[in-house]
Amino acid sequence: KKKTATITNNRTNPAETEAAMARKKHMKQLELKAIEEQRKAGTQIDNKKLERIRKNAQEKIDEEEDIVKLLKTYSERAITFSIRDKQLKDKMEREKKEKDYEKRMILAMEIDRLKEIDAREAEEQEKLKKMIEGRKIIEKQIEERRQARLLQEEARDQENREMLKQIELYQQQEEEKARRKEELAIKSR
Repeated sequence: KKKTATITNNRTNPAETEAAMARKKHMKQLELKAIEEQRKAGTQIDNKKLERIRKNAQEKIDEEEDIVKLLKTYSERAITFSIRDKQLKDKMEREKKEKDYEKRMILAMEIDRLKEIDAREAEEQEKLKKMIEGRKIIEKQIEERRQARLLQEEARDQENREMLKQIELYQQQEEEKARRKEELAIKSR
């Protein structure tokens, strides 16, 4: 149990792992030495004891090899998980950068769209302003022409009245002449 605890506690230190292997090797040599001594004694009990010790030693060796394999597996899994975590982190950073880029592009396009709308609205306002100014000029010209026409009509009416007065005056003068002629003709008879 102590050996297992020692190996388990020293998973990360290669020097301690080598020391554990050296101890294991030393223990195996001690066990083999003990077995050899018991053979020399030649007793039946010693052989059973030796077999039991050998079996226990082999189980401990197998168990320690399993622990080493397990430690290697854990180490490889930790490296694999570390690489996987780094890849996931890189992927998330890439996706974040792409999303940020897309947001910036959408924002830039929206700004361009709003600028274009503002420019169109300003252009429409300018057109409307010019149209209103043009309309005012046309209305002013129409009013001036109407006033000029009214003045012309008034002048024509005045001229017509003057002519009518002249005609009336001529008629009166003619009538007066005719009346005088008639009076002279009456007097001369």
